[in-house]
Amino acid sequence: MVVIVYNTSLSSCAVQNICDYLVVLHGSSTIQANALGCRNESEVEAECEEVTTSEINNQNEISLFPNPARNKVVITTPDEVIIEDAIVYSQTGQKVYQGKPVNNNLDISTFQPGMYIIELVSDQWKIRKKLMVQ
Repeated sequence: MVVIVYNTSLSSCAVQNICDYLVVLHGSSTIQANALGCRNESEVEAECEEVTTSEINNQNEISLFPNPARNKVVITTPDEVIIEDAIVYSQTGQKVYQGKPVNNNLDISTFQPGMYIIELVSDQWKIRKKLMVQ
């Protein structure tokens, strides 16, 4: 649970870990009585959505397949962009993997079944996607 309360100087809560927890993982929170932009959960989620979607023009151009997957995930990108870094987080927000995919392929054979958040980074953008591992 995230608790951010009674900090009248705090005006920006769109921090990657908070955004991942609230927007991607839909975690529970208590957010209230902070400065404008961080007064409540709705404001924080709106800022998080704005930050995430402004990083790439069309998120639908990036896909993971198969999804759900067992051993390997192929990452498709527009204009054959190469993924420089892939960071994978568990449902609890723990980083379980970081590395450069080989030819936009990611080996997930050692991952436990469940839902993960994968952050993909290129020289042009950064985006987060959900990944189900069987």
